[in-house]
Amino acid sequence: MKGLLVKDVCILKMQKNVLLILLAMCVVFTVFLESPTYIVSLMPMYGCIVVLGTLSYDEFDRGYSFLFTLPVSKRGYVKEKYVLGLLFCGGIWLLSVLGSLVYVCINGEIPIDVSLFLSYAMPFVLVILLGVALPVQLKCGNEKGRLAVVAVGLGAFLLIAGFGQLIKWLHIDVTAVLEKVSEIGVGTLGVIGLVVLVVFMGISYQVSVHVMEKKEF
Repeated sequence: MKGLLVKDVCILKMQKNVLLILLAMCVVFTVFLESPTYIVSLMPMYGCIVVLGTLSYDEFDRGYSFLFTLPVSKRGYVKEKYVLGLLFCGGIWLLSVLGSLVYVCINGEIPIDVSLFLSYAMPFVLVILLGVALPVQLKCGNEKGRLAVVAVGLGAFLLIAGFGQLIKWLHIDVTAVLEKVSEIGVGTLGVIGLVVLVVFMGISYQVSVHVMEKKEF
């Protein structure tokens, strides 16, 4: 799996210019719209799309036929894609959170708005994106896989954004709600969420392995 990771890291390096352009756009939006929402949401979603792009490179020009002449199993190949996705998208999410913290330090104010919910919810959204898009792309190809990412990501963003706007319209005190949640036990809720995500990713992984093992190259 180490060799596959090195191969995909080399592919990801080819996308660095696009990543820098997207980062610059996010910074501009953040400054002018006075909210770090764009950094927290767009950067990790782009990470998912880039990870899916490595599948396209592998498939291009009968790449699978060559790849599986090497000591690489189909199960190992799928495992590497999940590990790559979690590491790369998780890393971009951490960087985007650091960027939003820099904005907060400069602005001197913590935005209790949609961006706060995005910061907490994005890791869960990323896992769902990867868990849905990877088996879809392995089964149906590049275009449908990316459409799955866009559809799930846009749906999650609209859901979170709508929830944030609903809170504003109903004049709900977010700080008080967070205090109530902390009384229930943030650790307990976190463990429950983590278990759900692990089960979801386990199912997604098994589906992807099944799809890959059915393919012939």
